[in-house]
Amino acid sequence: CWPQSQKNSIHRKIIDGFNKSSASPYNLMIYCEQRPRAENRIELLREKGRYGLPRVKIVNHIHAEELEEVLRFLQHFKEKCRAWNYNLHYDPQAVLNSNNYTDASHLMGGTRYSADKDKSVLNRDLSLIGIPNLHLLGSSVFPTGGVENPTHLILCLSLYLAKVLKTNI
Repeated sequence: CWPQSQKNSIHRKIIDGFNKSSASPYNLMIYCEQRPRAENRIELLREKGRYGLPRVKIVNHIHAEELEEVLRFLQHFKEKCRAWNYNLHYDPQAVLNSNNYTDASHLMGGTRYSADKDKSVLNRDLSLIGIPNLHLLGSSVFPTGGVENPTHLILCLSLYLAKVLKTNI
């Protein structure tokens, strides 16, 4: 729930952004955070890049559950637009088609940490299991997604890893 002043501000921006006398459509772009899932991952390929390092392949699938959340959002937003005397048109079938989406580059869970060693590729100190002195950090270590972009948690993990490395020197 937003404070009334913020609701009014958002409403004003929407009203100011639409031209009631124009039939020109506006495009609405929606981003949603995907939940980390084991099947979404980063794979190292046998093929090498120009520096001799393995190329990577990103395997990322948007799931029906997340697509249905976008559809529910649009249904709710359509009701709000109607209350403000605007029409929102969208094709529900297009919304539910995962081929119509790209990622927002917040890949999570590809090298995840878990207290359960069978579900983790990292030790508690963020080092790769089986490879000493190789530490990983970023949203790929998240076992679950959050409610905002991952920057703040990545910064906290950076401070944690700095403390771990300093302690182990």
